[in-house]
Amino acid sequence: MTIDSRNYFDVLERFIALDTNKYSFVQEINEKLYESIKELDELNKHLNNPDIRFDERSKMEQRVKSARKERLLCLERLRDIQSAPRTEEMKVTDAIRKDQFERICRFPKVIDAYVDKNGAVVIVISATYALDGIVYDLGDWALSFGCYTETDLFDLVNARDNNRQAGWDRGAYPDYTQDRGSFCIGLHNRTRINQHIAEERYVQAVMLATFVVNSINNKAQEIAQVAEAFYPIVPYVFHPVHPQNKEQDLEYPQRLAG
Repeated sequence: MTIDSRNYFDVLERFIALDTNKYSFVQEINEKLYESIKELDELNKHLNNPDIRFDERSKMEQRVKSARKERLLCLERLRDIQSAPRTEEMKVTDAIRKDQFERICRFPKVIDAYVDKNGAVVIVISATYALDGIVYDLGDWALSFGCYTETDLFDLVNARDNNRQAGWDRGAYPDYTQDRGSFCIGLHNRTRINQHIAEERYVQAVMLATFVVNSINNKAQEIAQVAEAFYPIVPYVFHPVHPQNKEQDLEYPQRLAG
């Protein structure tokens, strides 16, 4: 296990509870819960102002009641989801997910896992690239399950700056960081990761994401600029790819960035 043992069981519990069919529903509740808590904080700050007019205070107190009711409703809905009875089929699924999570935690490149404020499971992947006997630091990347964008069942963003050399233009290849720190993963790999998650093949999703963030496009110009874009770590000793790796679900994917 490579992740922080203090987080392990909390993350495992959340990972087992993942359900792609409930992603949008749960996120919607979490967003409403966050907004109600935020509104309560702002209202309480205003109510603590001794100079506030009586009519304004009365309106704010009504808004406080409404926000508290919304917060309570969100918490009850989340509790109902978490406490739903587990059928025998669900228990089998739970065991499969537990096994997948344990396998993911044993991946050498997986360095951390945690549950974020929105309830998503975040797997942190370390990225390096070997060139001419030197290993370069490509940073750490956070792969999130249980969150989603308009098009994806996952998110992949920069978790630690990948130590670009001074003067390197951010966003220029071989730095694949896009807007908001997301990784330029390419349409082909994006589609495959979404498919893996939809079919609950989380191990394969992490394997593919790990392969991609640890890769550089097979283009001479981009490979030649690796030393300029990233800091070196340690001298590298080449080890041939083990034949058994070909049986995994990587299929030697192309990044197809852009």
